[in-house]
Amino acid sequence: MMDRPVRIFLMVLGLAALNAKAQTTVVMGTVTDAVDRKGLLGAGVRSVKEGRAVIADAKGKYIIQVSPGSNLEFSCLGYTAILKALSNPSKKDTVILNISLARKAYELPLVNVSAEPKVDTVIGNWRFYVEDYEFFGDKYILLTWEKRLSKSKLMLADGEQKIISSVAVIGEAQSLYKDFLGRIYVKCREGVQRVSIGADNSLALISIDEKEFNTLIEPCIDTIRENLYFSTYRGDMPRFDYYAYDRKADTFRIISHITDAPLERMHNFEYEFLKPADKVLARKMARDYHMDKRDVAAAMTGFAQTHYFTPLYAPLFVIHDTVHVFDHYRNTLYKYDRSHHLVDSVSVDYHHPKNWREWKRKLIKDEAEGTVYALFQKEGYYYLKRIDTGTGKVVATYKLSYRYLDRIRIKNSQAYYVYRPFESLQTKYLYREPLPAN
Repeated sequence: MMDRPVRIFLMVLGLAALNAKAQTTVVMGTVTDAVDRKGLLGAGVRSVKEGRAVIADAKGKYIIQVSPGSNLEFSCLGYTAILKALSNPSKKDTVILNISLARKAYELPLVNVSAEPKVDTVIGNWRFYVEDYEFFGDKYILLTWEKRLSKSKLMLADGEQKIISSVAVIGEAQSLYKDFLGRIYVKCREGVQRVSIGADNSLALISIDEKEFNTLIEPCIDTIRENLYFSTYRGDMPRFDYYAYDRKADTFRIISHITDAPLERMHNFEYEFLKPADKVLARKMARDYHMDKRDVAAAMTGFAQTHYFTPLYAPLFVIHDTVHVFDHYRNTLYKYDRSHHLVDSVSVDYHHPKNWREWKRKLIKDEAEGTVYALFQKEGYYYLKRIDTGTGKVVATYKLSYRYLDRIRIKNSQAYYVYRPFESLQTKYLYREPLPAN
């Protein structure tokens, strides 16, 4: 039988637990704008003591359970946060606490606090995250998710943030892709789906053969009338070619050969490291698959996965019926006419900054105007440097307003990107920031 002191001790513990539970307080109320008194959708309410947080609904209403002595922080994007001590002298189980938040002098992300250009929210909704996007005329195709990408949706939205239609993505989505004809695809871990947009703006997804996509669609870059431009690029090789295919004459022609010469020498030397038996196997596989034995050897040794290997980057853009090849390995911009004749070449050096890590190995073409920008990053901020394709020189530099942006694209001299403020309750929004003429 349990001793009397032990029973008393356990009773005291039980009463203490019940008392602690009884002291829990439910706080509820409404978070409003201090001027128009309208409820603030997406306002955050956080218990500083416990770290528990909730988000207000469309009318600004919230409900949160806290312990005595808690301080509640009320915040909303574009408003000054308020820290409120919970006062409950009568020990009520429920406390009503209505809060009004004042607008900041500068709203973020709608207006920059500096003299830099205005940043607009293109698509922003606290119910879902924008993972990726593509332009579709004056509308936007959005890849979105609520809790995880394996349960994502494709949405069609207009310029007024109205969601016109949506469809569930089958599989774990990764990104969107637009081909040379303007068709949009969803690339998933399990395969590829093409986006179909009906006359009524309804969305549908059609599964396509992944091998066909990888061999016949993704390598194609652009067209000029009867000419189709494509590459033999592979991420594990130190060389590739750009081809022009004349669809009328059904003929192919190499227009540019890209190679990283030092990397290619290292790649080719992998064959010499093989043991005699492996060299025999490499030669046999090369004969069977019509490949170079040195390429087979590099694949056998996994050279492309070593820290010595860097994938090639030398993009081709069609601008006003002229083919531009930015050969960063020859430090030259080559220009070809639609008959594939070399008409001009200029030297480039923007990709050799003093701090080589700042160059992000990416050029972005304005989808509407054809202007080309080089992407750099310094201290978390992205910089766009506009390249004059006539001289190959940088003629303007733009610093984007926020750090650690994603999915940067340019259209009509405006930079678009996906961004979520650091340590914010906000989801990932799609923003637009003008690039001023200078």
